[in-house]
Amino acid sequence: MSQQPLSMSIYGGAEREPSDLMRRLNQEALDTARKKIAARFRTAADLEELPAAVAQTQKQNAQAESQLGLAAQGKLEALKRAKDIMDESASKLNTLFASIRKVDEKIYNTNTQISNYEYLTRVHYARENINRVLTQVEFFAKVPETVANLNQILDNDPSRLKEVFIQALKLDSLRLALLKEMGMQKGSGARRRTSNADSRGKGDYSEESYNRVKTLLDKHLNVVPDLMKRIRNLIYGYIDRFMEVGAESPQDLVMAIEIVEMHQEYLDRRAEQNRRRAEAVGNNGDKAAMENYENFSEEIQQRVR
Repeated sequence: MSQQPLSMSIYGGAEREPSDLMRRLNQEALDTARKKIAARFRTAADLEELPAAVAQTQKQNAQAESQLGLAAQGKLEALKRAKDIMDESASKLNTLFASIRKVDEKIYNTNTQISNYEYLTRVHYARENINRVLTQVEFFAKVPETVANLNQILDNDPSRLKEVFIQALKLDSLRLALLKEMGMQKGSGARRRTSNADSRGKGDYSEESYNRVKTLLDKHLNVVPDLMKRIRNLIYGYIDRFMEVGAESPQDLVMAIEIVEMHQEYLDRRAEQNRRRAEAVGNNGDKAAMENYENFSEEIQQRVR
């Protein structure tokens, strides 16, 4: 079986089979060369210039090979520099990873050692609780400012009603959750005092303390229900004039309907969470908490009838 000899590359290895692109380029080069030769040597007299043309072509070929060799050498040197940089970077990364592992081990050992000391553990959890409380206090302290900014948005750009509604719903949900938590603390404290008159759980509210704190919170956070009321009235206004709004600015009508759907979905999720919580504790759920949320969808159904 005959075998085609493999051509050798300039590096001494066997060259691979040329690609279709290389074949096409070689063919174009041969065609161009034939045309130039045919154009230059048309007569027998032109053949006298053949030695000079060969010498010139060899000189040009030598120059091209020299230029290619320099370019290839430059590329090889650049690749070598890149490889050296990569090797150096890999070494530094390995050193860095080793340092990180040592730091992680020290952190793990430190946490383990802290857990062996009761007072340090208490200080750790106390610090976390204080940070959590400070974050909540800062948030609730800024509620009036946040609501004022949301009202300003409605004044300047009513088309951002949906954005304002989402933020207002978050504020209202957190407000009601805080009031609910206070009620739970009040109830649990009352039960413990009934079972043990000489003991009072930390964080419990007496009736007087609960009412005083609730009054202060209602006064501080009443801007949130006012904002929800404003949003509700804007939505109801769009629905009451849905024919006119649909003709003049249909995007506002679509936005109002989207808000109603979002609010209904939110109520459905809360109702489901309330049902699961009720099943877990074995009661009928917190009906009062759900009653604090007005159902936009039901009101709108009444308005469009």
